[in-house]
Amino acid sequence: MGFNKKYIKKSGILENISNLETYLKADMFIMDYWSSRFCNDLNPKERKLREKFNEDTMCVSSPSTITKHKYYEKFNSRSEMLINLMTNPQWTDILISIDKFKIPVKEDERGRMDILKEKAIKHIIDYYECGS
Repeated sequence: MGFNKKYIKKSGILENISNLETYLKADMFIMDYWSSRFCNDLNPKERKLREKFNEDTMCVSSPSTITKHKYYEKFNSRSEMLINLMTNPQWTDILISIDKFKIPVKEDERGRMDILKEKAIKHIIDYYECGS
């Protein structure tokens, strides 16, 4: 049986974000800086909590109700947030990103899901790029 190693780059992760579990199967990884930071931040427990959180907040339109949810404080993984924003974006993902990661929002961007989603995605990608 052979030893399975895989080279992981940022572009590969972003291209395979909807199928990461399959993409990240190997005995050993050789990663670029961005990919290493992204993978170290993955949190499968947070992924499971998000499913319950999304069920609980499905019909909620008040940001204050969402931020007071019992699971809200447990969402800290930028990697998990990026996966959600790129595969199944919801207003809750945008709210969490803006609130937790202190993403500035201009007045004319408020209520614009498409713009805010892209802004949150860019923020997370840039975070792993520059390390802050």
